[in-house]
Amino acid sequence: MYLGLILHKSITVGEISKLSGLSIGAVTGLIDRLEKMKLLERQFIKEDLRKVIIVPNVENSMKLLKPFFDKLQEKTMALLAIFSEEQIETIESYFIKAAAIMEETKDNLNKK
Repeated sequence: MYLGLILHKSITVGEISKLSGLSIGAVTGLIDRLEKMKLLERQFIKEDLRKVIIVPNVENSMKLLKPFFDKLQEKTMALLAIFSEEQIETIESYFIKAAAIMEETKDNLNKK
């Protein structure tokens, strides 16, 4: 979940608190640490200076995460190499269908 803070869209502190179940204070501490690492920044809303938007620094985040993603890709490619083309098609079909189920479940949760 916290990885999403540094890779995806802008979000408010309150939204992070609601999504994570953390208190505003805990979220503020997390944001402080990520901001010191230059992985995100706070932007204040002119109309309401109490409201803060958290904006990810995707470039810095990707620099930090690239070695992990590179290793993940290397291991994934080695794993895929042991399967036949037919088996890979079955695996791909499963993941596409599982992702659709997860998306549907997420949408249903967001409606509540």
